[in-house]
Amino acid sequence: RLLEPPLLTVSPWTSVRGALEPAAYGCWLMDPDIGGRDRIARSLAFRYGGLLHQKKAAGSMGDENGVRHAKERIQKVTADARRLGFEEKTDKKGRDLCVATTLPSSTECIRDNLFNESGYRILSSVAHSHPSAMIFVAFKATDESKPLLLSKNLSVGSACWLLMTAAD
Repeated sequence: RLLEPPLLTVSPWTSVRGALEPAAYGCWLMDPDIGGRDRIARSLAFRYGGLLHQKKAAGSMGDENGVRHAKERIQKVTADARRLGFEEKTDKKGRDLCVATTLPSSTECIRDNLFNESGYRILSSVAHSHPSAMIFVAFKATDESKPLLLSKNLSVGSACWLLMTAAD
């Protein structure tokens, strides 16, 4: 679909970004250079982080049952972590941060596991609709003498980079 008209000049960037994040976290979780205890800590941190997001999402929708369910699951993960000798961490205001180990941000995880921080930052800029990034990767001046008139464009180099990044 990337190379077939009508060209989709923005969505490939967000699609590749969406593939990088779980790939990086998968590499972080399954790192062959860590021991069993670290792997358990990372798994707990990943699960805990996901539950915090679930609680926030439910709260933003006014879903009291969803918030309660997420809190119950957070308590279970925290209890499991304590039983295994891990601790949870809170910020200065007492808000939950993490359990067992710190969950890296997506950017940190991609930088450290896929070695592609700069590429991810470009992809994120497009996903967050930053005009300079959108124009740079997805459009070109229709007429060089009138640079404010833009048309959709996906260069061959950009298409190759997207495909290689996704495949990698």
